[in-house]
Amino acid sequence: MTNLGKLQRLSFTLSLTLCCLSAQTFAQSLVTTIPLEQTPTSIAVNSATNRIYAACKSPTTLKVVDGTTNSVTATIPLNSIPLDPSGIAVNPTTNRIYVDDFIRGVWVIDGATNAVVTTITLPIGVAKIAVNPATNMIYVGNMEERTITVIDGNSNSPTENSVLAVIPASYFGGDMAVNPVTNRLYFISNTFDFENRQFRPVNVIDGSTNTVIARPEHDFFADSLALNPVTNRLYLVNGSFNFEVEVLDAADVSYITTVTLNFGLNKIAVNPTTNRIHITESFGASVWTIEGSTNIFTQRLWLELYAPFPTSLAVNPVTSYVYVANSGHDPRQGGQSISVIDDPPSPVVQLQALIQKVTDYNLAHGVSNSLDSKLQNALAALESLNNGNSGTVCNKLDAFINEVGSHQELTTTQATDLINAAARIQRTLGCG
Repeated sequence: MTNLGKLQRLSFTLSLTLCCLSAQTFAQSLVTTIPLEQTPTSIAVNSATNRIYAACKSPTTLKVVDGTTNSVTATIPLNSIPLDPSGIAVNPTTNRIYVDDFIRGVWVIDGATNAVVTTITLPIGVAKIAVNPATNMIYVGNMEERTITVIDGNSNSPTENSVLAVIPASYFGGDMAVNPVTNRLYFISNTFDFENRQFRPVNVIDGSTNTVIARPEHDFFADSLALNPVTNRLYLVNGSFNFEVEVLDAADVSYITTVTLNFGLNKIAVNPTTNRIHITESFGASVWTIEGSTNIFTQRLWLELYAPFPTSLAVNPVTSYVYVANSGHDPRQGGQSISVIDDPPSPVVQLQALIQKVTDYNLAHGVSNSLDSKLQNALAALESLNNGNSGTVCNKLDAFINEVGSHQELTTTQATDLINAAARIQRTLGCG
């Protein structure tokens, strides 16, 4: 199956998940804070390897974080990059990380070895990078040239890491996002039509022709942009009134609604698995959440730090965790760190995944049956849950956790994985 086929199947599966979820909303929670010992300037996630990458400054490095243990596993020196990277990107298909270098171009790093593969020389002005994991095309915005450069990211291709096209565009350094299902790139332009007295906050590029196909007019300019490839919705922090989030239909970039939150909104990201939108509030040390199905604000989560100054954030749609780069300079007040937020799918979805995990471990018949029966009991109790009383489900998950601990046949990694997954369901349900 091609990369595009896999993404389309994933999109369809997520769509089914979204349509069948209960209307009940499950709260996000702070899991941990990961110290970096440097100030992060940009963050990205590889959902295939469960690695988080944070570009840091003074000196320029790339921190590698293991999403399973929430610990820094490597620091890749990038001392030759003179200005702070602001828009790194990851291709989960090829396991390549792309780091923007305003002066030289783009650094390419192999996620398997953490080694620098090459530096792609481009004109001065590189600002942001976006990746299409279906076509393996890399898009690089240049704010000096006012262009979008298209680079071949296909591994072992004769033109790998070569420039395939340079697209004239009204690009001034804003965020970019790709929908791999529709093969379209969206980027903030914020040009102004003086005749109609309207902004053109977003431009659209067709990835199949490398041409700008839309420059719609709206009555706002944008500060940050994110896209949900499952629902094909665009979300923009309103730069005119930065307490608002604008919701657009990405198919034609038409206006849908405005969600009013609070002053000081900064960066935005989408979790396509839960259909939730997360926005950092830098001075409030918080992250706001919007429910994508209703476009209603559901939560403002304080990061439990005095002055972290949260900025960019990234989502792992496979694990459904959100990673927030805290760019404050003082680690004693929460800066120089990554906040990890649990953005949980419904307990039913999590339980079904846990049941499948037990099956995939291919354990001895007796062990597998014993664990599976405990989970099936929990699932039955969950599906018959009445009046919000989750006590029975919580107790049955306790029984599963105890059962896992009693089986010496499980490896330490397997036992920890199963217990953590069950504990996450309990946390989602609010078990005591």
